Amino acid sequence: MSKVWLQSWLGKRVDLLEPNPNDIDYRDIAHHLAIENRYTGATYRPYSVAQHSILVAKFAGGWDGANYTRLPEARFGLLHDATEAYLKDIHGPLKNTPIFDAYRALEEKWMVVILTKFGMAASGEFTDAVEDAVKHADRVMLYTEKRDLLGPPPEPWGNEIEPDRAPVDPWSWRTAECNWRTEFEKLFPAYKI
Repeated sequence: MSKVWLQSWLGKRVDLLEPNPNDIDYRDIAHHLAIENRYTGATYRPYSVAQHSILVAKFAGGWDGANYTRLPEARFGLLHDATEAYLKDIHGPLKNTPIFDAYRALEEKWMVVILTKFGMAASGEFTDAVEDAVKHADRVMLYTEKRDLLGPPPEPWGNEIEPDRAPVDPWSWRTAECNWRTEFEKLFPAYKI
């Protein structure tokens, strides 16, 4: 056990360098992501990583208003930023610089543990195609959020893609937390507490 740990919302001691699946709880993830703002808080209203994750899950998972048509994509879409519940997010352009190589490796380690905890790593449902579909959905949401939640950019972002037609309207953190838990329990019923 390392000396680098955090106290989770549920009061667990979570080792940050040696994550243990037994310390991961979807209720912690829901709460932590609900109060973590996207874009380092630069949106016109607080906008949570929890809400973003739900939108990615619905886009990637083919949500038809009642059901997901692509379950693995929906499941990974909901969890794609779950590491941020424990490690926090680093702004993308900064995180992609060489000084954050070790941080990205730690994020990957955490993702493996999270996917293991919730059965995606061993089940074979986490494939390159699933990961690619979620990456695409994440980019669509990025440009949808940019359109709806940020002011005019000081310069072009580059490599822009078509945003989703549906506008993004930020929820309160409490709504985001409740909705994330609801989606998780729908997508991962075996892990519902």
